[in-house]
Amino acid sequence: MSVRCVPPGRTTQFSDIASLTLMITRTDGGRDSVPLPQGADAIFLGAPAVDKFVIPYYVRLVGLTATTDMRNGFGRP
Repeated sequence: MSVRCVPPGRTTQFSDIASLTLMITRTDGGRDSVPLPQGADAIFLGAPAVDKFVIPYYVRLVGLTATTDMRNGFGRP
């Protein structure tokens, strides 16, 4: 499956984006609309993606202990 943000032949500059909304369609047919912060440039939808991309970055940035504390806090209200 190929997903495109912009139709073929059209370009969008990041600076032209006024807002971002993630549309989720559930298996029961329901839909959710999740507004994203202006300037967001990545979305991680599950723990495996966080573990693969985010955690290694923060281990290098702030160290293992701080990153472990942050990771343990994911998913908590």
